Amino acid sequence: MSYKSHNQRDANQPDVVRALRERGAYVVEIEHPLDLLVGYAGAWCLVEVKSSPKAKIRPSQQAFVDQVQAQNLPAIFIYSPDDVDIFFPCRPGQLKSPGSPAAEQSPKHQDPVNS
Repeated sequence: MSYKSHNQRDANQPDVVRALRERGAYVVEIEHPLDLLVGYAGAWCLVEVKSSPKAKIRPSQQAFVDQVQAQNLPAIFIYSPDDVDIFFPCRPGQLKSPGSPAAEQSPKHQDPVNS
């Protein structure tokens, strides 16, 4: 599968990155296949930042997240800095994005808040 660089960041990405770093996460901004590689509590998580839950998810992004989650690895969508409290600490097998198609199709990924 090939990925094209989108060279476009959502306006809220700097705020999300700041919120992650304030909580002690190591954040690397990457161009593809998703926006961020986040290290936290001894684990890595791939993160795609979207401006809202209604924002368009490119088919290549959804396909990548589906493939990663099928391997029981963490890949999530974050929509605002407030979501950082919901998703981290980042633990494989316990993450999902509210309202994301990947989360709805993947019952093995539980919400850490309600676990």
